[in-house]
Amino acid sequence: MKRQLEITLALVLAIVLAEFALVACDGTLGKAEDTPVASVAVSPSTLALTAEGASGTLTAMISPDNATNKAITWTTSDAAIASVGAGADSATGLVTAVGAGAAVITATTVDGKNTASCSVTVAAAALSVDTTAPANPASPTAVATNAQVALGWTNPADSDFAGVEISWTPTGGSPAQPLTVAKPGTSQTIAGLASGTSYTFTIKAVDGKGNASSGASVSVSIGTTTSLAVSVLIHASAEAPATMSVPSTIAKGSALAFTVSETFDSYQWYLDGTASVTTKSGSIDTAALSPGLHELSLFAMKDGELTTKSCRFTVSN
Repeated sequence: MKRQLEITLALVLAIVLAEFALVACDGTLGKAEDTPVASVAVSPSTLALTAEGASGTLTAMISPDNATNKAITWTTSDAAIASVGAGADSATGLVTAVGAGAAVITATTVDGKNTASCSVTVAAAALSVDTTAPANPASPTAVATNAQVALGWTNPADSDFAGVEISWTPTGGSPAQPLTVAKPGTSQTIAGLASGTSYTFTIKAVDGKGNASSGASVSVSIGTTTSLAVSVLIHASAEAPATMSVPSTIAKGSALAFTVSETFDSYQWYLDGTASVTTKSGSIDTAALSPGLHELSLFAMKDGELTTKSCRFTVSN
């Protein structure tokens, strides 16, 4: 009887142990309790970025360290300012600048009970400032005429070239107020210059931002004006007495002004055989003449009679 009781107790114990093993295997018994998250913090708490593409990294720190579920969800208050996504693990937040302004990046625990944030400031990207001047105008030229100078040049090929700025300074004098010639102009006449004076002209290329090149310079001298008063005898022989005369040599670039003392019915002046003005007075721009000997002639009519007179002069370099 005693033996049978021992066998029965052994069977009951075996059944109890088997049941305990089954319960332990399916997790319904013996399972440790979860450790909840007590708090979360984000480092750094502030982040400054430059707009469009700059990025930074945030780290979420869970307390206690043995919390059962440390997963974090990252959100942004303004995706137009800064976006955020998880890094290699959810505790890392990757922030990317989108536009200038301020946004708040928030880290939230899975249970939604704990949050921490970082204030992000995105600065506007620095504007690129153009400080590069265009190339200088090429091949500057200056041709002096009667108290004026005709300038010419070749514009640079820079895409932002807008025009040129011209300044000029007489020898020993002060510079004149610059003037501008807009693209595509390649010439300009400067008038009102003083006879017998040398000038230096500087032509600078200017772009749309106002950047100016160092300038290309050219110098030229303005000649003096020589006056010629012609005296002829009305109704004299075909060739009047030789009272018409000019200095034997005139510097190239000087002006020769001429007039006839008497009054005729008509006038025709000739320079080197080519008809010139038909008035009582006129002028010659010697800058247009080649160096060497030239002839000035007058054919005048009075009461149907022709009177002529001529003289020669030399233009020097």
